Amino acid sequence: MHHSKHSLASAVCAAMLCAPAISVADIEWNGFLTAAGGMSSPDEGDSLAGYEEDLTFNQDTKLGLQLRAPISDKLSATGQIVARGSEDYEVDMAWAYLSYQASDSTALRMGRFRTPFYLYSDYLEVGYAYHWISPPADVYSLPADSIDGVDVVYQAPLGSVDVSAQIYAGSINSDFVQGGQEIDTRIRNQAGLALTFTYDWLTFRASHHEAQKVSFGGLENVYLAPEIGTIGDLQTTLNGLSLLTGDPGYAEAAGNLVVDEVKFTFDELALKVEWNNLLLVGEMTQLKADSGPVDTQNRMFVTAGYTFGSVMLHVTQTRAEDDVADIASTIPTDIPGLEATSMALAGAVNAIAEDFATPDRTTNTLGLRWDFEAGAAAKIEFSDISDTTGTDGTLLRFGIDMVF
Repeated sequence: MHHSKHSLASAVCAAMLCAPAISVADIEWNGFLTAAGGMSSPDEGDSLAGYEEDLTFNQDTKLGLQLRAPISDKLSATGQIVARGSEDYEVDMAWAYLSYQASDSTALRMGRFRTPFYLYSDYLEVGYAYHWISPPADVYSLPADSIDGVDVVYQAPLGSVDVSAQIYAGSINSDFVQGGQEIDTRIRNQAGLALTFTYDWLTFRASHHEAQKVSFGGLENVYLAPEIGTIGDLQTTLNGLSLLTGDPGYAEAAGNLVVDEVKFTFDELALKVEWNNLLLVGEMTQLKADSGPVDTQNRMFVTAGYTFGSVMLHVTQTRAEDDVADIASTIPTDIPGLEATSMALAGAVNAIAEDFATPDRTTNTLGLRWDFEAGAAAKIEFSDISDTTGTDGTLLRFGIDMVF
C-alpha cells in the first residue's frame, strides 16, 4: 500500500513537470465592482429588494475577479470569484470550468458555469453590462444561478442571422431563506437548451430547463404559529388524523408540504431591440413544480431606455403574477366533530403555499445611467412597488459600476 502511494505521488509529480508551463503574462485577468446603496419606505424587508428604511450599502455591493488561463490553442481554464455584500462578502466560486474549442463555432465546457436561464445570465454579476443597478428581481429570482456540469455552445451565422445554441446538463446545491429558516436546495438531473437569434438590431431568445429531482432540506423546521408549531409538526398532525379517521386526504396534504425529488420546469422568452439611441427589452419567465407547496411563478418585465450622449434615461415595469399551489383541497372538512379542526389545518396548509407565492405585484422603475469615465458608470433608480395585499412601497437606489 505504501509503495502504491509513492508511485502515485511520483506519477503526479512527473505529470506536473511535463505539463506545459503557463506564463503569468498569458493569464487574462478581469474584474468588476458594484458599490451601491439604497433605502425603502415603508420597511418591507425582502419584499423591497432587501432594503430598509435606513440607508444601507450591502445589498447590491459586490466585487468579482475573473481569470482565463490558456492551456493550448483550443483548451483553456476560466474561474470567477464573487464577494457579495448581501452574503456578508463571503467569497463564492461562481465559475470554474475547462473549455475546449472543438471548432470555430463549437465549444465544450465542463465544471461550474452560469446557468443560461435569462437574457442577461452570462453577465448577471457585472452591473456595468446593463443599465439597471440590478436586473428586475421578480424576474431574475432563481436562487441557483450557476450549475456544476457540462455544456456545448454553438455560435455561427445563418445567412444574416447570428445563431447561438447552448445545451447543458448538471446538478447543483444552493440555499435560500423561507420563513426565517435557511433551506438547503439539492438539484439533480437538470438539463436545458437556450437559443438566441440576432439580426442586426433585433435579438430573440428562448430557453427551456428541467430539473428532475429538486429537494428542499430544512423546510420541515420552518416555524408557523404557536398552536401549530413547525411544518414538521403540522405534517405529524395531518398524518395522525389520517390514521385516526382512515381518510388518506390528510396524509396527501402532509406529503405536499415538503419538496422531495420534485420535478421543476423553467421557461423563458426575451426580445431586445437596440436601434440607434433606443433600447427596448422584454422578458417573461414561468417556473412550475410537479407537486409540493411551490406555486407556478409567472414573471415578466418590459424596459425602455434612450441615450443622450453619455447619459441613458430608462423606465421599467416588472410584474409578478403567481398561482398559489392547491395543496389543501384533499383535507376533508365534513367529518363529524372534526370540521373546525380540519378547516384550521387547511388554512395552515394554504398559508404555506401562499408564502411561496408572491402576491400579484407591479414594480415601476425610473432610472438614469451616466457613463462618466471609460469603464465606469454612475446609476440612480427610483421604484414604486404595489401588490394585491395593499402593500405599497418605494425604493431609492444609487451606485457606481466599474470594470477593470
